[in-house]
Amino acid sequence: MLFSRPPGERNLLLLPIERFLRDAQFYDSFLVALYASVGLGAATTMAFQSVFMVTMLAAELPTAFFSDRWGKRHSLLLSALLQIFAVALLYFCRDFWGILVSEIIIGLSYAFSSGADTALEFETLRALGREKENLHRRSWNFAAGKGSLVLVMLLSAGIIALGGLWALVLAQLIIQIFRLAVTLFLCEPRVSERNRASLVAQEKESAFSIIGNFLFKNPSIRRVLPLAIVTWLGNWLVFWGRNLFLGELGFSEGAWGWLFAGVNAAALLAGLAVARWPAFFSSPKGALLAGFSPVFGFAGMAGCLFFPFSNSVWLIAAVFLAMAVFQLAHSFAENVIPDFIHQRAPKELQATAISSVTVFRRLAGVVIGPTFGWLLGAVDLATAFALTAGLLSAIVLPSFLLFRNRK
Repeated sequence: MLFSRPPGERNLLLLPIERFLRDAQFYDSFLVALYASVGLGAATTMAFQSVFMVTMLAAELPTAFFSDRWGKRHSLLLSALLQIFAVALLYFCRDFWGILVSEIIIGLSYAFSSGADTALEFETLRALGREKENLHRRSWNFAAGKGSLVLVMLLSAGIIALGGLWALVLAQLIIQIFRLAVTLFLCEPRVSERNRASLVAQEKESAFSIIGNFLFKNPSIRRVLPLAIVTWLGNWLVFWGRNLFLGELGFSEGAWGWLFAGVNAAALLAGLAVARWPAFFSSPKGALLAGFSPVFGFAGMAGCLFFPFSNSVWLIAAVFLAMAVFQLAHSFAENVIPDFIHQRAPKELQATAISSVTVFRRLAGVVIGPTFGWLLGAVDLATAFALTAGLLSAIVLPSFLLFRNRK
């Protein structure tokens, strides 16, 4: 059945499965406890995460250009192989240097897949004359990734009970081997071959010069970039802030697991909503809703801390609502913005165009992260969340006005 399908149709079938398996990160939510089991403190864990982020940021554009020049399928294959090697290294070398090298390799793995998967799907749709379906298809893939996280969180407690924390690493290794098997059956559309030939033939102008002109001289892209950055930042901040938030409320690790499963289920629904109503979410009204969702989320978390519920069931419901609303911003930033870029990017540099925007987002995260940390040191947590909501609203409104006037 699989081999009888035309190559393009096979890609459309396998890419959501590849995304589902790639996002099945079993041990990420338990990283601090996992590293603590081998004697590493929280500060060392955060330092390792900084190494991971810096590696991913440094490799983002070179790996994207590799994807455009030598093939998106090859880039995804390398990503899967690197992930397998990194997780195996982590499992068998449970010491400082083994974990450090593993974090660097995982950063490279993420960089190789960033941009390559969406570019491959867009080029597949373009080869089939169906590029207008890109936002719908991308949102389904996003939902598949979030569904993977829901399943992972629901299974994690059972895996830990059977084999301990390190059994999560072994489970992730097995999943990534399956991901590699799926990636082997992907193919490059013929349009990708022509695009790579065109890229090689361009000797007068470098790839990064082409992307620079695309980002800074195209009025539509200049106007969408601020909103892309701020919606991603809102989700990035809650990723780091939610552990502090839940710790302040005194939730157990078991409650965290169920809550995160619920939040990822909300993200899945957000992805399905974009897939179902792409015209609305790519309109100014949809952009405004997504842009302000981090504001509502931070305000909700601040409210939970300022006015805690006496009943724990209602408190968990309020916390879930405050965190789940972020997923609209996440879905918008991960689906609508990339589709907007893909539809306008140079055809030879689809992956590089997406990764260029990702670099801006990650650089903004590097700046605002320490700012948020300084704020947490200056005021209490509830006030920090409230001030962050105000700061984000001050950034979202002008960003939205630029997006609304896009051409």
